[in-house]
Amino acid sequence: MQPSQLNRKLNELRVASDIRQLVLNFLEECHQRVRVQDSKSNYEQSQTGVPQGTISRPLFWFTFVND
Repeated sequence: MQPSQLNRKLNELRVASDIRQLVLNFLEECHQRVRVQDSKSNYEQSQTGVPQGTISRPLFWFTFVND
């Protein structure tokens, strides 16, 4: 799921623009890294998805697949 696609879906559902912008800001500021045993990669900005463990993840997913 890309933030722009979620934004389009939220717009179709007539979610207020300030709420959509808040969601986009949240998703575009996500960083992730990979850990394998004792080795860790550098943090990189995530281009897709919703961070695991966030309370908003199920809500964003259901919004994205609601059609």
